[in-house]
Amino acid sequence: MGRSVVMVGDSITDSDRPRRTEGLGDGWVSLAAAALRTRGDDAVVFNRGVSGDRVQDLRARWRTDVIDLHPAVLTVLVGVNEAWRRYEDDDPVSPEAFEADYRAILAEAMVDSSPRLILMEPFLTAADGSRAHWREDLDPRRAVVARLAAELDATFVPLQSILDDAARVHGPAALAPDSVHPSALGAQVLARAWLTAYGPDLRPGHAR
Repeated sequence: MGRSVVMVGDSITDSDRPRRTEGLGDGWVSLAAAALRTRGDDAVVFNRGVSGDRVQDLRARWRTDVIDLHPAVLTVLVGVNEAWRRYEDDDPVSPEAFEADYRAILAEAMVDSSPRLILMEPFLTAADGSRAHWREDLDPRRAVVARLAAELDATFVPLQSILDDAARVHGPAALAPDSVHPSALGAQVLARAWLTAYGPDLRPGHAR
């Protein structure tokens, strides 16, 4: 069996994955896993996205959904639901609490198995103008993820700028009609970004 590659996050990662099997859903994780198989990579990919989750929810299920899988490569994409819940449900989480929980889950992962970390930046497209003000909540969390990646020598995936570039070609609604959840095209953009971060080969002695 190949190395364990775990993707954890919210609905963007979940993508309607089945819960009774190890299915990968119909989003970017499935596309990335298919690309790994095509290139002959024997990694075993696990999708541990849960729709609606914030980082505090990841922390609550971290042992079962992440640590017990002993990931060699761990990818985290979380942060937009903090904004969603603040503006839709009046249930805010401070950037400081977000950072504390995010830092705690990464620290626990590093103690257990020292995985290669790929931290993906939370994002919003400009498709739904009524959500443009969410950036004031999201941007500090984007900064937290970038800072943690730098501190921990993790690979940082700047999804906001990647999607902004793609939006100039395709339009933001083609990537995420509600500004949050990727379309099929948006999922392709995320999968390509992850594959670039993952690199061609992660075996010892090979490029990272």
